[in-house]
Amino acid sequence: TSTSYGAGVDFELLKNRLTGSIDYFIKDTKDLIYGVPGIASSPSSGYPQFANLEEGVLQTKGVELALNYKIINSQDLNWDISANASFNSSLIKGFPSAFKQNTAQIDGSGLTGAFAQQFENGQPIYSYYLAEFLGYDNKGISLYSDAKYVGKQALPKMNLGFNTSVSYKGFDLAASFYGAFGHYIYNNTNNALFYTGHALIKSKNITESVANTEQSANDTT
Repeated sequence: TSTSYGAGVDFELLKNRLTGSIDYFIKDTKDLIYGVPGIASSPSSGYPQFANLEEGVLQTKGVELALNYKIINSQDLNWDISANASFNSSLIKGFPSAFKQNTAQIDGSGLTGAFAQQFENGQPIYSYYLAEFLGYDNKGISLYSDAKYVGKQALPKMNLGFNTSVSYKGFDLAASFYGAFGHYIYNNTNNALFYTGHALIKSKNITESVANTEQSANDTT
């Protein structure tokens, strides 16, 4: 169940050649659907039963901007450009203090039960919860810090778009561009496949950078 609040302004300038809008919103979502651990769903016991959580809220908020400008506006020739941007953030709140949920399962040999993200009060949704790599010991075995939030998330903090269109009598040409920024992608392939032991023990291909590291073939993923 989501409840949204927002306010916006639309404007026209330069005899309607420049138009745009500015919007601000806050959305609170409750009764979130959650896979309850330890309660199996029929017919397989390997999957959790999904239920609505009575506590907790996912809050998202942001600002959205849009501009359109008519560079040429005549009977035969028209040229428009437009741009839009959105700046979004999220926050998990209102859950019991002990609530933590692992998510973003990592797949691959030796990675059973591994995950890359965690849900917790006070954190953005899809925040990365990882151990940081500290290098190798004198035997070529990986060293890691304790797992922690690393200040990165999977959802973009900023989305940008740009469009332009030109029309002349019966012909038209248009182009669109889109970009997402401020988010991070976890490279599961790199973690699951590209390590020294994968090549020496399993006779598999690895990248040149892995082949030239100090990592031992006995090191695990």
